[in-house]
Amino acid sequence: MSAQSNLEIVQGAYAAFQRGDIDGLLGALAEDVVWTGPKIEGSSFGGTYEGRAGVAKFFQDMMAEQEILEFVITDWIADGDKVVAVVQAKIRVRSTQKEDATTLVHISTVKDGKLANFLEVHDTASTAAAYRAD
Repeated sequence: MSAQSNLEIVQGAYAAFQRGDIDGLLGALAEDVVWTGPKIEGSSFGGTYEGRAGVAKFFQDMMAEQEILEFVITDWIADGDKVVAVVQAKIRVRSTQKEDATTLVHISTVKDGKLANFLEVHDTASTAAAYRAD
């Protein structure tokens, strides 16, 4: 598939997420998807999740702990089977009511028309601080 086709697949998954359609996002994933995000001190989620059921658990846990206040994609980069999204995100930790704003870098790999691998990278220090009670 072309870089443009892969970009459109990933953009479709993000559009589903942004409208709260987690089932739609899961439908864009390969059955054996590997989804990896940083482990944030104080949170119960992070690390590597495998398969659609694993990714569904990731979103369930994340949404139980965080309220997403802002999620704006500022840049897209597509090259071959890789698609990179740069995201400005702002969350509120439900247990502390503290907010955190950060830049996320998402690296996706598309295989056979499905998102097969996802990696999120960001500086977790400020997010961990939002999880700490005063």
